[in-house]
Amino acid sequence: MKIDSIYQKIGSCIKQIAASKENHVHCPAKDFTRSRKISFSDCMMSVVCMHGGTPFSEILEYFPRNMDVPTVSAYLQQRAKIKQSAFEELFNATITLHQEAKSYQGYRLLAADGSDVQIPTNPNDTDTFFPGTNGQKPYNLVHLNALYDILSNTYQDAVVQDRLKFAEHEALNQMVDRSRITRAILTADRGYESYNIMAHLQEKRWLYLIRVRDIDKGGIISRLDLPGDEEFDLDIDLQMTRKASKKTKELFEDRNHYRYIPPNSRLDYLPLRSEYTQDAAFYRIPFRVVRFKITHGQYETVVTNLSASEFPALELKKLYAMRWGIETSFRTLKYNVGMIYFHSVRKDLVLQELFSRLAFFNIVAVVSEGLCSTHSSRKYPYKVNAAKAVLICRKLFLNQISPHSAYRLLLKSVIPIRKDRSFERKSHSRIAINFIYRIS
Repeated sequence: MKIDSIYQKIGSCIKQIAASKENHVHCPAKDFTRSRKISFSDCMMSVVCMHGGTPFSEILEYFPRNMDVPTVSAYLQQRAKIKQSAFEELFNATITLHQEAKSYQGYRLLAADGSDVQIPTNPNDTDTFFPGTNGQKPYNLVHLNALYDILSNTYQDAVVQDRLKFAEHEALNQMVDRSRITRAILTADRGYESYNIMAHLQEKRWLYLIRVRDIDKGGIISRLDLPGDEEFDLDIDLQMTRKASKKTKELFEDRNHYRYIPPNSRLDYLPLRSEYTQDAAFYRIPFRVVRFKITHGQYETVVTNLSASEFPALELKKLYAMRWGIETSFRTLKYNVGMIYFHSVRKDLVLQELFSRLAFFNIVAVVSEGLCSTHSSRKYPYKVNAAKAVLICRKLFLNQISPHSAYRLLLKSVIPIRKDRSFERKSHSRIAINFIYRIS
């Protein structure tokens, strides 16, 4: 899609949301009913264009031609009138910016993962507040659960939870159940090994590839009878039930075909409890357990419902490696798009900015796509530099450059794609980006 078309579509989307603003404000009879310095549309677009500056510098940059610039207090009061749903609707609009979704052997290739997002410190928000230990300063966290399209480099859905009450499994099931995608392969890391997730994906008729804890680490495959080989590909057909009668206990001895699910283990497609007088209710989950070598002396184990003939172990290894795209997207989202820089302590305003960052990430991804084709005369294929693309798109939506100028600048902002490189992940302490430590 051309840049000017994307620019116009986002503008039209915000106008449509503004036209039905009574659905997105807290007091429809009062909010944005009179002519104000800051309109509903300007309020939304200014949030989309925010980066790492102070609130005043952000306001001054968005309203440069108006000498009567609104104060920070007035601006935040206007923002507080808008519900989070307005920015969620904008984010949902960016999901459909692609005219034709990319596929892998006829399937959308999705990745699920979660990431903690540090928000301004607020001790009164008890569900996100961490007091800090060993001299560490207190901080607040929310947890972003995301469904990511690996091939188009866009977020397809997101669920934000308070960190002290987060539930990644529940969030993923929610995103899967409400998705409109019909054919998909979902890849996920070890945090998502769960029969309940596998059941939801099976009911959705999606294919999945989930990394699980290794054979001796106590995960869901540890109770299966597995081969003694270092690498294997084993078909499993499990019948699950909550009934623990004498008859079913005999069945449970066949560990690769029957499994008891206790009442405290969630499986949404089985009754919570099994009555003594009733016959056993079973739920069937067929899958493969595949263990393959990744580096010298290191192995990974995955569970999948992908066909062994179409997706042998080597293909599964390649597929799972592609999941790393969601990890790099989180880095871009936080440090280039600016999800670590918020402009209010109020959580409702923080969530406005969080969904606007997701929307802006998708906009940048769609704008950047297709600008760089592989040239036979070059050693590497090229892509648009993410940091530069974010800056160029921000200038575009601030009306500081034209769509044509943005296109020319993006063509000059390319970097080579060097595949098969890996680096050690370095841990670091949490440091809150305080309001006083911002670019003016």
